[in-house]
This record gives sequence, C-alpha cells and structure tokens, in this order.
Amino acid sequence: MRQRHKRARVDIARRAVQSGIAAALLTWGGTSRGGQVFHLSLDGDLRSLPAREAITAELGPGATFVPAGAGQAVEPQVGQPALHIAAPDGRWTDQGSIGFSMRLNRTLSSGPKARDSNVRIQLIKTPFFSAALSERVSGLALDLRLSDAKNKEYAARINWSHLNSAQWYHLAFSWNSATGRFDCFLNGCLQERVRFKPWLDSWEPPRPARGRITLGGTGGRDTAPVTAAIDNVTLHDQALDQTALRKAISGFARIGLAGEGRTEYLGKLNFHTYDLELLYTADFSSPLNVVHEDQLFEDGKRARRPEQHEWVLEGPGRARTEQGALHLESLKPDKNGHIVLWNTRKFPENCLIEFDVTPANPTNGLNIIFFAAQGRGGGDIFDLKQPRREGVFRNYHSGDIDAYHISYWACDKVQGGTPRRTANIRKNHGFQLVSCGTDNIAAAGKGPHIVRLLKYDGRILLETAGKLAAVWIDRGETHGPVLKDGLIGLRQMGHTGRAAYGSLTVYKVSRKKRKPAELPPVPEKKK
Repeated sequence: MRQRHKRARVDIARRAVQSGIAAALLTWGGTSRGGQVFHLSLDGDLRSLPAREAITAELGPGATFVPAGAGQAVEPQVGQPALHIAAPDGRWTDQGSIGFSMRLNRTLSSGPKARDSNVRIQLIKTPFFSAALSERVSGLALDLRLSDAKNKEYAARINWSHLNSAQWYHLAFSWNSATGRFDCFLNGCLQERVRFKPWLDSWEPPRPARGRITLGGTGGRDTAPVTAAIDNVTLHDQALDQTALRKAISGFARIGLAGEGRTEYLGKLNFHTYDLELLYTADFSSPLNVVHEDQLFEDGKRARRPEQHEWVLEGPGRARTEQGALHLESLKPDKNGHIVLWNTRKFPENCLIEFDVTPANPTNGLNIIFFAAQGRGGGDIFDLKQPRREGVFRNYHSGDIDAYHISYWACDKVQGGTPRRTANIRKNHGFQLVSCGTDNIAAAGKGPHIVRLLKYDGRILLETAGKLAAVWIDRGETHGPVLKDGLIGLRQMGHTGRAAYGSLTVYKVSRKKRKPAELPPVPEKKK
C-alpha cells in the first residue's frame, strides 16, 4: 500500500524495544488516493502523507511485538488491549472506513465447550462504535455497538461459524451517516449491512467525536487466555465498498474465506461424478394428504403416528395444494406463527433434494429446510415418546430431534426489507452454526427460486437461484457423529406469511462407476 507521495517513517518497533518506551509520534496527514488517512504496519513502517497533525500510538500495558509474516504485530497481555491510537478531534467524519489484521491464538467456534469458555474479546473501540468477539454455544458472535449524536446506542450481532487459530484475518468497518449504512467486512468479503435495532433510517455520529482507538485484547480464563494480536491498522475518510476495500488491502491481507464468515462461492453444483436415481416426486396436483400435529395428540400426549399420511403440519398454519403448487401459510404472521411441514418418508443418507419456492412477500420472511431429521439417538421424529413441537424453534434445534438445517432465505421488512445476506448451515441438537454462505434469493426478486441441496458422505452443498450458496463437510469430529438418513421438513418463520412451492423431488445419489480403461492392443511378435 505504498503511495507516490513523500512519507514520514517512524520505526516504532525498534524504538519500543531498544528504549523500553512503547510509544511513538505518528503522522496523521491529509488524505491520499482512496481516502487513506494512515496505514500503521507495526513493523516499523507508517505510510502516510506529509503530517499536518500529530497523534500518538502506544502499546497496551505489557503488550509485545511478535513476528507476523515478513514484519511484526502486537500481541496483548492478559486482560489488556494490544494498541492505543490517539486520534485528533475532527477525524471522525460522517463517513469513513477503519480496518485491521488480527490473529487468534486458538480457534473460536460454537459447541458445548463454549458454554464454559467465557471468551469475549474486545477487538476495537472507537469514539462512536465498538466490536467484540463472543464464543457462544450456538455460534461465534461479533457484537457491535454504535452511538449517535443524541447519545442513543444501537446494538447488533453478526454470527459466524468459526475463526481459525494462527491465521491472519482482516476485519473492517465502513460507515456513511447520509445513507444510514454501517457495513462489516471479513477478508474483504461484505458480511452484512449491519441491521441495528431500531433501524437507522438516519444517523449522525457524536459531535464532536473525541477519543482514541483501542485495538486487540484477550478473553477467557487467565490460565488459558485467548488473545487477538493486531497488525496493519488503516483509516480512510471514505466509506469503502467491497471492491474498493479489497483493492486497499490487497498488499497485506488474504482475500476470500472458506466458510468462516459469509463466504462467497463461485459456480454451481456439478453432478458429473454422480449417478442420480429418482426416489420421490411430490404430487402437488392433487389434494394434499396432510395431518395436523394436533390430530396426533390426545390429552396432551402423542397418541398416534401419522400413518397413511404423507405430510405432517406443525404450528399455527395451513397447508394445501392449488394450481399444481404447495401453499404454506401461517395463521399468525408474527414472531409466534412459525410452521413446519414434514414429509413422512425417510430419505437415504446420500441424496439430492430439489424444490422451488416463491415467497408471497420477497422482502419479508425467513425460510429453512430440515434434512436427515431423526429422533435423538435414533428412532423416528413421530415416535410416541416425542413431545409436541408446534412450530417453536427451540423444539427443533435443541429439543428431542437431531437434524441439519439451512436457513436459505432471510429478509426483514421491519428493517427496510434488508437481506440478512447469509445462508447458514446448522447442526442439531444444539443449534450449532457450522458454515455461513450467501443468500442468493433475497436479491433475486419474487421468484420462483430453485433450491438444490446435495448431501453425500458428510458433504453438504446448497445451490440457490442457480449459484452455489453454502458448503460444509461434516467429518463427525465436532458436534456429534455424521447424521445419516432421515426426514425432510420445510419451515417458515411467522413473518414469512405465505410461500408457494412448485415442486419437491428427491434423488438417491451414488458415485458413478468408472469404466475399466481400455488397454492398447498387444503388438504382434515379429516372426
């Protein structure tokens, strides 16, 4: 990220080590191309324009310089931040971008171990926003807080599946008060237009915004703390989009992800190595053979199995067929109106599921597909010992069934029809977030949208709207063994209201048998 301008250079690493003074005078100059105010590399090189104002950068108490690729980074002491940068007043404008590289000393993820790990790491704190990592049972969370000119605080959360240890990630934030946008990027990939609640129709940063930038920290137990080392701190006075940010960090950060955050995938499903055998096609041209969960219960207990019925509807809704399509509708289109429609067939471990979906309101709703669903420890989800589920989400992800599920479409009208952007793969029991892909449906109009889900030997690949959306390989090493055969369920959250499904087809998947290579003819021996 060298600019074609005269630069000031301060070897803060050497000065701090030799003199024992963990502070240096840095230049905070005018803007360069791309609106860059400064780039602090922490290996002795601060790239900026000629100084107009001076700021001070200093290490946190007990912080040390550690090797980082070709240079150095700063690692914090337990319970302390890694770095402070004193920012002059007036530098926090109505728009801008700030980013930094970070490296964790252990992998953070979801799962039962997170219940007792108590890991929360403050990654950045500025005069008007902060971000912290929290390891949770249901996933790794990036918790954000933002304040405005009226001293009102907003909170939001971005869920990730994991961040690997000993690997450098680049985290960046971009804001623009004129549009009310606050975006988060991981390795140059836009994670989300952060949806603070209440929604920011208009927003002004505190005036004047005074204070320093604090970066890096530790969390967890003192005996085995998790640390976040810091490198490559950059500030721009422009709200960078994904293209501009990737260009700005290309010299020192890896672009792209592999399932850690919202990962962008190229291409689509490829079946050239598989054989597909048609197992089932739902007949939506005839009246739906469905039974409601209530009809399976007597005196509050499950009294019968859904024998002779092809579908079971759970929750306050109705399911019917009309004009060759399945229509699911919530009778309570609010937070309590969630419904699930199960197909009562058990499908094999290796299968391809195809259906198309058309939400009645493409700007409001959240749809999910359950697959490989079975009772906990085996058995059927309709065994008589199974409790009532009635659409309440916790009864599906943390109740008496095991399953995978993918939220493949999510959009919230209350927050301006804003897409969530992610297609999340979770493994249950326990609501374990294992991979974050891309919601290709939310920005693709009304539909119908084709959904294809391939499950083969622990591999889970989702394709939506003709694009690969999410990928995960379950090796049975975390969150329990690989789930094999089981049931399929279509779930709609209450605010989806209504959605139509034009088809549902399931194929059995197997590897193509390779034909023996033809051997060349044996040459005849000369007589």
